[in-house]
Amino acid sequence: MRLLSIIIPFYNTSKQIFDMCLQSILKQTDQRYEVIIVDDGSSQQYADMCDSYANIYHQIRVFHKHNGGVSSARNLGLRKVRGDVITFVDSDDWVDSRFVETILNNINDNDVLIFDGFIKEKDIRINHFFKSMRSFCELEKDELIAQAICFKYPINKYVPYHNGIGIVWGKAFNRSCIESYNITFNEGQRMSEDALFNIQVFLSTEKIYYINTAIYYYRCDNISACRSFDPEYIETNEMLLNNFRNVLQKNNIKSKSIEAALKFRTESCVCLALENYVFSTNNTNKKKAYKRLRKCSWSVSILNERTSKSQSKINKILLLLYRLNCYYILWGYSSLKNGLKKRRDQVHK
Repeated sequence: MRLLSIIIPFYNTSKQIFDMCLQSILKQTDQRYEVIIVDDGSSQQYADMCDSYANIYHQIRVFHKHNGGVSSARNLGLRKVRGDVITFVDSDDWVDSRFVETILNNINDNDVLIFDGFIKEKDIRINHFFKSMRSFCELEKDELIAQAICFKYPINKYVPYHNGIGIVWGKAFNRSCIESYNITFNEGQRMSEDALFNIQVFLSTEKIYYINTAIYYYRCDNISACRSFDPEYIETNEMLLNNFRNVLQKNNIKSKSIEAALKFRTESCVCLALENYVFSTNNTNKKKAYKRLRKCSWSVSILNERTSKSQSKINKILLLLYRLNCYYILWGYSSLKNGLKKRRDQVHK
């Protein structure tokens, strides 16, 4: 009998939100599953809360560890699974009542099953990973990997806007594939670690299947937390881009699609660095941060190149101003944007 192992990394998630996550799993139409909760160094009251669920429900096992980040939590979960199929659920998300049934009935002898989900921001909207089943079937392997590198932004005709094929939710994996190739999450990478994981799995198999059925709910209410000031943003991006290239070189993967994706991701990293690092409201020395950004190797690599056609209009403008070294115009734009955002937040309060 097939068994689905659901790995949930946990860190101080509120009881109300976490209960919604677990109850959605416990109310499954198919009971062929286990839940692995990995407590990543939560405070005692939250650690006890996790244990209380395990004491009530036999399907749940809890493992406690010192805080090491989501990648180390997921890796511990991978070492503890008993099922032959593995999927990941974030502790603040929830799933459809046919989540387990749909995965186990469709993965068959495939190593990867990709399924759609919903994204909850102010409202709930469906997230398709591909435009259609036909689009997925026409997709070449290098284009799939290229899209994982680009994260949310489509660079080919097969995927819709904001598809996020690199994210780890919306995927189920054959355990034997992961273990045969010793695939784990990079615990030193603090950004897009799930994209690196997915790319390694995609490279290891041809048996990848997609169903356009939405069975996962991704909570995106606190997206601003992901955009907070990070003083190590430059180093984090450099490590990410290097890790992408290392994985591809190790597997001798080269193509125009992948090179275009790496360029696109580098450009996007520059735009995000301007917003979340250089001109962050929490950055007290913006001019110094700007100079650091212009000197880093991955930023310099795009200064003399044309911007990717698939970039958004606003990113094209930002990159042009950046190449022309228009610091004060960029600063003025960011100040205006932050001011408008602050005013909107005050109105919503």
